[in-house]
Amino acid sequence: MRTKIFFIALICCAIFLKVLLFWYAEKYCPQAKFQIDSAIYMESGESLVAHGQFAHHRADGVLEPEIFRTPGYPLFLGILHTLFGISFTGIIALQMVLSLVVGFLTYAIANIINPRLRFLSALIVLFDLPLTVFSLMLLTETLFLFFISAFLLVFLIYLRRPAIPLLCVAALLTAAAAYIRPIHYFFGAAMFIFILYLSIRLRRKRLIGHAFIFLLIVYFFIGVWHMRNYNVAGINTFSTMTQCAASYREQYRDDTAITASLPPALYYLNAVSRCVVSVMTEPGTLKEFDRGGLKFAAKVFGYLWVAFWLIGFLAGIMRLGNDHNLHFLFYVVFFFICASVGGALFGAGYRLRVPMLVCLAIISAHGWRHLAVRSRLVKP
Repeated sequence: MRTKIFFIALICCAIFLKVLLFWYAEKYCPQAKFQIDSAIYMESGESLVAHGQFAHHRADGVLEPEIFRTPGYPLFLGILHTLFGISFTGIIALQMVLSLVVGFLTYAIANIINPRLRFLSALIVLFDLPLTVFSLMLLTETLFLFFISAFLLVFLIYLRRPAIPLLCVAALLTAAAAYIRPIHYFFGAAMFIFILYLSIRLRRKRLIGHAFIFLLIVYFFIGVWHMRNYNVAGINTFSTMTQCAASYREQYRDDTAITASLPPALYYLNAVSRCVVSVMTEPGTLKEFDRGGLKFAAKVFGYLWVAFWLIGFLAGIMRLGNDHNLHFLFYVVFFFICASVGGALFGAGYRLRVPMLVCLAIISAHGWRHLAVRSRLVKP
């Protein structure tokens, strides 16, 4: 009972800190909510709601179809701001609420896997600095993570009792998440492979059919946007962002004296390993909201918090055992690491860790529980 009260007190503390930072940002740094991409999201979202066209204005004022970004987050902004007249401050407040909802979804997901992991898993999410920072900006991270969390919950329920309706909901959430961030485009194919793996591991032949149903639903809805882009621009693609990955990697190429002399295989081995470390260890920053020592304090807390959950995560992946639920969470982390580093290379950083946060938190809590049991701090 005392442990539960302690964890509940920490959860209340995390919520209080989020609210306090929201108040601070709106009072002293209200401009920080507008980032470079925010203007594009706002303009295309307003065009989508007001004119029925997902487009942006060219220099001559003519609307040009938008094919680089996808309409998920712009539609979110357009409905709330243009249609319902909610201020951008109100939208940031809603994103803060969504970040709290993600914490409670993490609690529910962990409860399915092991009820003893639920409090610590939720705490790791609620105290995560990058999630808090990006929820204070008009960017896609919070909404994207909300849909990822909802997908994880539905799919884990599906794993307990495989049913077509649950599979269809999971597929729709996957497709919806791709419309928010194109990095999710290949996730449907990755899940197809994982469901086939489950069919072999669990010896359930009907899951093979489920895998094809999942794949069909995801790429049917994604294909709708392919058709739209082909009709308006003559390009058969979901987003030209995926085609820009190579140039983006070249833009962030590391050409220091040491790495420039390496052959391609060693160069990319060096680059990939460093980028994985960056994605997994960068703590996040409050530089956009800096006044006095806030940036320094956040950096210190950020590194300590990363060290805490990372130790648990490494311990957790060593103790995945035969639990296919934990295998699933680790598989999702692996997908996002590959997609992030493969797409951005040296442009990868803590921002790209946000989508895998729920999975990291639960595996970390699993690892910490194992360490506590070995230390005889808690009962098995």
